[in-house]
This record gives sequence, C-alpha cells and structure tokens, in this order.
Amino acid sequence: GKVMVFDVSDPNAAPTLVATVATAVGGNASDIAINEAGTLAFVADNNGGVQVIDLTDPLQPARLGKGLSLGAGAIRITVSGNRVLASTSSQEAAQVAVIDATNPLAMIKVGYISGVFDGALDTFGDRYALLPSLALGLIVVDLINPVVPVIAHTVDTPGGVTSVARVGNRVYLGDTAAILDIVDLFPTGGAVANNQQTALVGGLAGTPAERNTKRMADLSRLKMTLMELLLKLRLNR
Repeated sequence: GKVMVFDVSDPNAAPTLVATVATAVGGNASDIAINEAGTLAFVADNNGGVQVIDLTDPLQPARLGKGLSLGAGAIRITVSGNRVLASTSSQEAAQVAVIDATNPLAMIKVGYISGVFDGALDTFGDRYALLPSLALGLIVVDLINPVVPVIAHTVDTPGGVTSVARVGNRVYLGDTAAILDIVDLFPTGGAVANNQQTALVGGLAGTPAERNTKRMADLSRLKMTLMELLLKLRLNR
C-alpha cells in the first residue's frame, strides 16, 4: 500500500500530488489520522497493521519503524494526543485496539474494546472513544483506564451508525436510516453523564417519492448544519 500527500494550500485550485510513501509490504491503507501538530500520520494498513508516517517534511514523507501488528487487518483509525484507536476487520476477533503511541517507533497495544466497529472512529478528548455500532448506535467508551476500557454511555439512533465525527461537544453520525444524527455530549465533572440529547437533521428515509418531498423541506436545515460544521472546523484550526 501507499500514502499520497497532496498540496491543498490553495482552496481555489485542484489538489496537487507532491509525494507518495509506501506502507508495509502486503498492506493496503484504508484509513489515516494525523496528529494535532501535523507531523505524524497514523495509517490503518489492513494486514500491515498500524503504520506511522513522518510528515515533518511533507515533500519527503518517511515511514517510521515497522509499525504495530494487531493480529487482524486494521481498517479504521483515529488519534488524540499520544493515544491511537484502531479497529480490526476480523469478525472472529473484532475489536478496537487502544494504542500508546508516545514512542511512534515502538507503539504498544495497551487494551482493547471487543465488538465489530466498521465505521469511522473518533475521540472525545483523551478520555473517551466514540464508536459506531450498527446494533447499538453511538457507543461512548471511557478510557480512563486504557487497559480495561468501560462503556460509559450509548445513544440510541434511528438506524445503525456507520461513521462518527466530532467537533467540540457535538458529534455527527452517519446513520443507515439515511439521516444525519447530531449528538450533544455534556460532560459533568469531567465524565460523560447520562443526559445526552440527540437531534436529527436532514432525514432522507422513506420511499423515493417521500424522499423527494422531504428533500426541499430539509435542505435549508441541512445547509445550516453543514455551514455550522465548517465554521467550527475553521475556528478549531
């Protein structure tokens, strides 16, 4: 597999490929997460496990070390501080690995969360993992003890959750019911309390005729939500 680096400094121009770097032999990069400093890329490389790419010079990216094998294909990944979460593809041993990446040359798997989590992952600070579940909706896992993660809360959703993205205390969920779910997380005393509220935006479930009828009514609300998300992303840069 390989990772490609694009120059997107000019939003009015097409992205320009500036470099490529190979991942592990036999690997196949399926997801990538970049640390806050923008200097390291953590790659879910399927059979290649978790790989790390040095982006200090984006024109000359370099693979660091041999990576970390998870015993099954790594398919999704996210990073917060020195903590990396990576989900595996094996149905028999499906899990999200909790990884200490303090030393990216010698990452350590310190714990795991059992279950099938095929969608995009995210975190809520360094303490919580936000996991998508087709059966349970949004799962919030407390990582205060990363060796023994504990489910702190679940948020029921109309359909199954396939992806998670967080901005501040607001979490956006891809839902199999063709709905964009919005979850507001309210931490109490540093911990997620059981008073989460879920707001649904967009909503394209139903027959094709019903979808066309609802599409115009929902469009303005969906645009406002996307504008809010883009604004927050820019403010958080």
